[in-house]
Amino acid sequence: MKAFVVSLLLAASLTACSEDKPLAIVIPADVKPEIKQVVEQAWPKVLAACPGFNLYASDLSFSGIEDNLSYAPDHAKRIEMKFRVAENPTRIPVSYRAFGYMCYFGISPDASKLVISKDACASICAGAEVSASSNYEKSL
Repeated sequence: MKAFVVSLLLAASLTACSEDKPLAIVIPADVKPEIKQVVEQAWPKVLAACPGFNLYASDLSFSGIEDNLSYAPDHAKRIEMKFRVAENPTRIPVSYRAFGYMCYFGISPDASKLVISKDACASICAGAEVSASSNYEKSL
């Protein structure tokens, strides 16, 4: 009986250690209200489209928001959510070759599309290795 209780406690502690907190963002106060609105609208959709975000959350750090809406042509306008990948990630597979990357996850101004330019970052989003010949895109 004592061995069973010890085994049960060990299993519970290992399960608790292996669970990551969901990936979260804090929108900086200086972000324009219209940008903030798009990000808030898109974020739940991005999480649903990117199962790797919560899988690899412990290896990612939110690094802010940028946009190119004032100067890019209409087809290239994006609001970019930036995430820094850990220098020595513990969950992201080595095969993604994402060590220390700054990943940009671009949201279209109408929050209908996600665009990722680096294969390593697209792999993090997908939760599986991705090799795209051009930008990796997902509908939101």
